[in-house]
Amino acid sequence: MARRRGVVLFAALTMLTVALLAGNVPLAMVTAPLAGALLGFLRHNLNPTTIFLGDYGCSQIGCW
Repeated sequence: MARRRGVVLFAALTMLTVALLAGNVPLAMVTAPLAGALLGFLRHNLNPTTIFLGDYGCSQIGCW
C-alpha cells in the first residue's frame, strides 16, 4: 500500500500537462487545484504519517 503514494498526483500532473499542451483551459483549471491539494497532502502522508485521507476524500479523488 505504501508504494501507491503519489500515483494520483502523477496522474493529475500528467493530465494537467496534456491539458495545457492541448489548450484545454477548463480542464487545466480543474486539474491544477487537484494536483496542488494532492501535493500538500503527500507532504503529510510520507513516513511518519501524520494525517490520513478519509473515505469521502478517497472516493472523490478516485472518480478522477
